Amino acid sequence: MFKFNFQLCANKKTLTGLFIFLLCFIGNAQISGTAVNELKEPVAFATVILKTAQDSSIVAFTQTDQLGFYNIQPEETGAYFLSISSLSYKAAPVTINIIDVKKEITINVTMQEQQLELNEIIINADLPIRIKKDTIIIDAKAFMQGNEE
Repeated sequence: MFKFNFQLCANKKTLTGLFIFLLCFIGNAQISGTAVNELKEPVAFATVILKTAQDSSIVAFTQTDQLGFYNIQPEETGAYFLSISSLSYKAAPVTINIIDVKKEITINVTMQEQQLELNEIIINADLPIRIKKDTIIIDAKAFMQGNEE
């Protein structure tokens, strides 16, 4: 009497799942662009961080590729800070206000080089064995383990 068509039911589930999957990609804003230096050369593997303007919490992050291209997707509208940073370059912060989550935003950044200067490092070591010309000096305390009698 009652005949159930499993094939039709499976097709409806597949189509519904595919529709929901596609909505996830359509509904998000997309921020993309390139990071280059002053000579218009790409800045590869720079860190790209998207933070909320309200409390500076991290929303999303990524890296630029070898050509300096990045793509980041916030899920909600609002005010954000986009920060692009890399070693030996000054950080390039940008303020973004996302009004429409379906709109694609392109932000290209030119990064300025920054000289990196380290403080001096002084290393002092007391070696347990020292050799001075024809004499070998051994510091016996350096080899003590605490269980000697």
